[in-house]
Amino acid sequence: MSLKNTSETYGALARFFHWSVALIIIFLLALGLYMTGLEFSPEQLSLYGLHKSFGTLVLGLAVLRIVWKLANPAPHHLATHKPIEVKLAHFIHICLYLAMFGMPLSGWLMTSAMDYPHTFFRLFDMPDIYPGKNEQLGKLMGLAHELCAYALIGAVLLHFVGAVKHAIIDRDATLRRMLGARPVPVLALAVVFFLAFSALYGMTDTRPAAGEASAVTAPESTSAATAESRAITAPAWVIVPAESSATFTVTVEGGPFSGTFTGMTGSIHFDPADLGGSQANVGLSIASVKSGSSDRDSTMLLPAWLDAESFPESRFLATDFEHKGGDDYVVRGVLTLRGVQKPLDVPATIKISTDDAGNKVAKFDGTMALQRLDFGVGQGEWAGTDMVANPVNVRVSVTARAEKP
Repeated sequence: MSLKNTSETYGALARFFHWSVALIIIFLLALGLYMTGLEFSPEQLSLYGLHKSFGTLVLGLAVLRIVWKLANPAPHHLATHKPIEVKLAHFIHICLYLAMFGMPLSGWLMTSAMDYPHTFFRLFDMPDIYPGKNEQLGKLMGLAHELCAYALIGAVLLHFVGAVKHAIIDRDATLRRMLGARPVPVLALAVVFFLAFSALYGMTDTRPAAGEASAVTAPESTSAATAESRAITAPAWVIVPAESSATFTVTVEGGPFSGTFTGMTGSIHFDPADLGGSQANVGLSIASVKSGSSDRDSTMLLPAWLDAESFPESRFLATDFEHKGGDDYVVRGVLTLRGVQKPLDVPATIKISTDDAGNKVAKFDGTMALQRLDFGVGQGEWAGTDMVANPVNVRVSVTARAEKP
């Protein structure tokens, strides 16, 4: 069997592109209808990851198919093909190609605009094709993706009906030219594809790993009461909420995504010359989280995750400031998240300057690495780390102005 097309029949490479893309598209359409009907769960997240990976594969195969088609023209139409059939087939092929590009590109753009993880079978991260986050654009691309799916279903059905007509009614060689004299390779390709899918789906085990806790641990005893009773002699600073936030990054489906908490409140007393009399008690509103997707934000507030209704605030009580030289410090204290308290050391820089109005301004930038399961973030089926990783990197930025007497 020749790789190249002839004037009478398709070559092996054209057949490979046709049947591999056809099988994956049919699979993706069925998978899309199934997974969107599921409740949000590790299984659904796993299927979304596979859907995006196979969609990316379709895009790559479609590009190669176009290149091969330009370099190796298709066979001539059969003499039995009527002019109206030729025009209709040409129109359907255009629709199929537009959908083959439109669906994965709209899905990719939606994923980028809403900062959803996008990896290729967890082998590597796909680059974002939209800089930053834009939920409105993401939702628009989601609608375009859905419309492309319905258009593709229609085009596939018409393409199938045409192939059946030529095979059963006209009894010509139209279908045989794409199947070949021996359709065994096509059947083998289907078997290999579904075996590969089964293996990939089996790799996404969402059960908790051995020894991982799935329930909230009891709060640890802390020295909070002692800290609050200590003498605070450092001057007070007023937090500027509009310039203060905490940004987190976590790996989901093998790729990173980030979000930001605002709504910062609390009290700060700090003096580089009086670290023993310095203290900070800073809180963040859990409901303030923004990650580029309102659906994802509302999910993070559910009881299985941050449980914003029961624990509306996270708080860090800093009781010890160690100067490491220059603007570098280590701030030690207790973090309370989801009702769980844990001691925490935060490497940070603290810079004090004077603005144009003559007011003193302090800028605090600190980083911390948390383990979400230590705070019970991710309950039940989400306690596993296959879909959502345990480590969470957090960067805290606080701007405060010296309190006026």
